[in-house]
Parts: sequence; structure tokens; C-alpha cells
Amino acid sequence: MNQYEYRAALEATGLNQSSAARLFGVDPRTSRRWASGELEVPRTVALCLRMMASYSVPVIEAQVLADGVGESGEITDEQRDALLDRIAQGRRNIDKTLIERFGESGVAGSGLPTSNLPDDE
Repeated sequence: MNQYEYRAALEATGLNQSSAARLFGVDPRTSRRWASGELEVPRTVALCLRMMASYSVPVIEAQVLADGVGESGEITDEQRDALLDRIAQGRRNIDKTLIERFGESGVAGSGLPTSNLPDDE
């Protein structure tokens, strides 16, 4: 991800350079350096931003996924429930993909964790 893509990803996700720095646990100068092209955007940051943009993940959900909910209870019960539903659905999608790719026995023998969540179907 180059600096232009980084700035576009911030805009697409509703982040600014300061909030991105908080989300990714870096100094605000680091985010500015990513945006200017002075530093390469780490692959994990690029992946996270692309996934947030692709799946329309709100910033608050990304923050909760990264940090959990603090004592201040920064999200509403409705937001928390929506987040938990989204996480559960994501886990089911991952399980389905693993099973399609490796089969039931392949997944079980792979050591890869599965969610054991019931299907919504």
C-alpha cells in the first residue's frame, strides 16, 4: 500500500491520521509518515484498512476488536450485539471456507481452530 492508497483507505474507513495511529497503536508521527510516503505502510495495517473498507467495518467495531471494550463502556448495547453477531458470522464464514478447502477431516487434523458455532441457516 503506497501513501496515496493509505490516505484513500483512511478516507474510505472514516479514519483520520490521528485515529489511525490510535487504532494501530503507533505514534501519530508514524501515521503521518505513512501518509507522506516517508515510511512504508506495514502489510498488517494495509490488510486491516482494506478489510475495513471492503466489509464496511465501522471504526468503533475495529477499535473494539483491537482493544476490547474499556470500563468507560464506549459502545451501546446495540452496537455490542451487532459486533458480536458480525464476529460470529465471520467465524462461521471462516469455518465454511476451511471445510470447503480442507474437508471436515482435514480441518480437524490441521490443528486449525474452528468456532463450533451453530449455523444461522
